[in-house]
Amino acid sequence: MGPVELLAGNATRAVELELAGYQWMTATGFVGFANTVAAHLGRAMLELDRNEEAEQWATTAREIATGDDPAAVGPALGVAARVRARRGEFVEAEQLGREAVASFDGTDFIDQEAAAHADLADVLRIAGRNDDEAHELRAAGRPAGYDFVYTSSLEIVSGGNPDLKEEKSDNYTVGAVFTPSFSTSSRVRPFGALYR
Repeated sequence: MGPVELLAGNATRAVELELAGYQWMTATGFVGFANTVAAHLGRAMLELDRNEEAEQWATTAREIATGDDPAAVGPALGVAARVRARRGEFVEAEQLGREAVASFDGTDFIDQEAAAHADLADVLRIAGRNDDEAHELRAAGRPAGYDFVYTSSLEIVSGGNPDLKEEKSDNYTVGAVFTPSFSTSSRVRPFGALYR
């Protein structure tokens, strides 16, 4: 629910929800999703201008994430990039932002990839690189001059993943219709099976 609150512009509530979720997950040993929640916490903290806490949560997300989990690593890198840009550390911020975008290469996380492009655009905006910012905003499906607001719901034009192959399967369906004995018809209808 935290990301929904963040989309609604209520970053304070997003922090409350994500923090409660993270604490429950770590207390109960259900840590498989905790890395993504930590990344969400970092983004919500960032929207509240709580930069140090945002960076700490981004670091936590990256530390507990598996290396192949772009849902946690990508947003965490994006948050870290924006924090560094706010400090004026533009070279490192851009590097982190580009790592965030690259973390989605070969995945079908198109909305999160677009958010990573938007994070990088924000880094470039802060650095005063308007042409590069405009390029990243286009990659994110956002118009030039976009006033940065977090969203994971984007209008974008995209094609499918060219590396995906068609899937084949064998399906079997069996059905039957029975008429109870107390019915006016005592006949059992035959059934068939379709095989491919």
